[in-house]
Amino acid sequence: MAINFTDSPIKQAFCEIIFTPFSPWDISIPGLIFEQVKVEYPLKTPIPAWGISVQSAIQNAPPNNQLSHQTMSPERIILHDEGQRNALVLGPRYLQITRNAPYSNWEELRNRIEKASEAYCKAGNPQGIDNIALRYLNHIPMPVKDEEEQFLNRWFKYFVQGPELPDNPPIGNYLLAVQIPYEENKDILAVQLMSTNIPAPEGASLFLLDLMYHSNVPNRVDTSNLSAWLKTAHERIEAAFLGSLTDEMVERLEGKH
Repeated sequence: MAINFTDSPIKQAFCEIIFTPFSPWDISIPGLIFEQVKVEYPLKTPIPAWGISVQSAIQNAPPNNQLSHQTMSPERIILHDEGQRNALVLGPRYLQITRNAPYSNWEELRNRIEKASEAYCKAGNPQGIDNIALRYLNHIPMPVKDEEEQFLNRWFKYFVQGPELPDNPPIGNYLLAVQIPYEENKDILAVQLMSTNIPAPEGASLFLLDLMYHSNVPNRVDTSNLSAWLKTAHERIEAAFLGSLTDEMVERLEGKH
């Protein structure tokens, strides 16, 4: 983001890539990827598969004639560094590149995304990208020390107004979400602002500003235009971030208050 934060509100930033359903997959692929990225991600943590079983009762039917359905999640593995600040999540036709707080900068994250996707493509030879998303989760501390501070429109530009709604809504349980289409509806920018119960610094209430830019049609992105798509996605997320905050909140995040 284009703010010189004293304490960055970015708690997690990640890119999620889902490859096309007919892309090849076998258990050797994570190991082949690990060999390419083990300097940056030297540790492995498996995520076991888990399932949900649903059984539907049929009236007057014997037990062996009941309908049942089981859904299993795929087994995945996390490659990460010592502090788990940087991580890759690998699974069948799935790649997630994550940076946890403290956030460094976009150039570093973009380089990690491009290098990890290149490693996956070299090891797994996927047929294409079915869906891709870039997402930033921000914790915004909203001051609540006195009554004048306890109004959303002092800190956020992103709230609902209407003839039956207050012009200056106070803090409460709050959730607002919009989806904005781009590129003739081939991409979507999803913006959510919500109150949280996350412990906050004294005299503040933490809000979550969740910004995600994702493709909206299959095969929207491939390896030839991945870098350009990431650049556009980040620019639009950055604009949405700055466009959601008042000047006073921006100055507070920069440490000017």
